[in-house]
Amino acid sequence: MPVGDLGAGSRARSWSLLVPALLTLEGHGILPDVADRLDDVANRLDDIAAAARPSSEAFVNPAKLLAADLAGTIPLVLGDGPLTGVAARRAGTMLTRTARTPALTGQLPDCAAALLACLDGPFAASSTAPDGGRDIFADPDESAELALVLLRDVVDESPTDAAVRRHNLAQSVQELATGRGTRVHEVNPAAGSPLVRLAELIARVDFAAAYLAIGMGLDPLRSPAVRALRDHSQSAPGT
Repeated sequence: MPVGDLGAGSRARSWSLLVPALLTLEGHGILPDVADRLDDVANRLDDIAAAARPSSEAFVNPAKLLAADLAGTIPLVLGDGPLTGVAARRAGTMLTRTARTPALTGQLPDCAAALLACLDGPFAASSTAPDGGRDIFADPDESAELALVLLRDVVDESPTDAAVRRHNLAQSVQELATGRGTRVHEVNPAAGSPLVRLAELIARVDFAAAYLAIGMGLDPLRSPAVRALRDHSQSAPGT
């Protein structure tokens, strides 16, 4: 089966692909006031782009700070609910494709056990052998450690019971990870409509993934391995 265009097109043009779909949903009466929401999305994305601009110093640039936190780690990206779960899946795609960094993603509450079990595994910051010492077969100076990226949505002034449970579970996850010595980076969107909050979460991790790639000397847009796969599939017999 031939591999199509596996370049950066869909990642770099996500909103140009998404906006027509949203406007179509508005036209069918499924999503109201999409045009007004898109104006708010554009304004929020402008704010994120200004904060994450290349000329901004690393110690005040949120995207560069996140990239620095994730350097040399295996990220666990966990969303605390449906909206942040979508952002977590997008984050996993950007970290793997853009920064070539393997990442695990999930959404609370379903994926809490699966991801947090890794905090007791061989890549955990506090990983030790059964006798309390380091595993003699591991190289602690070169093995990557896990890092938790916790995407947390805003909590309304009068939250529902589900929102309270979501908040409490996310707080427990954060405290558990911190207590085990795992790096935790929390990403919180500012208040706004769900689409605006989702756009902010996506943009912040997108910028971080690009800076992470650049910091490691990689081209954020093109992967030689992916290009080789495409070329191989096109030249294979029967394609």
